[in-house]
Amino acid sequence: MAYDCFVAICSPLLYSTKMSTKVCVQLLIVAYIGGFLSASSSTFSFLSLFFCGPNRVNHFFCDFTPLLELSCSDTCIPAVIPSFSAGSIIVVTVCIIAVSYIYILITILKMCFTERHHKAFSTCTSHLTAVTLFYGTIAFIYVMPNSSYSTD
Repeated sequence: MAYDCFVAICSPLLYSTKMSTKVCVQLLIVAYIGGFLSASSSTFSFLSLFFCGPNRVNHFFCDFTPLLELSCSDTCIPAVIPSFSAGSIIVVTVCIIAVSYIYILITILKMCFTERHHKAFSTCTSHLTAVTLFYGTIAFIYVMPNSSYSTD
């Protein structure tokens, strides 16, 4: 979506050339490969764990961290691998989005008419809303420190 907004605002006359079906398929393949690699790192880290105690997860959903707490094996490396994988994907995508919006902002500020400013900003509003909701949720769930209250 960031690339789509970037092309639509920064070079609108070349939009159909730069956003061809081939480019869209390539972007889709990259997204699926990134998701597959992230999910497989968590899966392989989970498969390397041994469980010998209780098998109940006291949460509404089965996340990786509660599963680590149930394991009776060393969880140092299996805990770091999915975090590193997810963290690197988040950093790369945020950097790409930030760079594209910096270019978009520079292009918008070079425009002469305020009518075009409004149209350009309205084009990006839906994407910025989706990005804010997605990364805001990630920040509150995974980046915020753990609560001192028990989930029991």
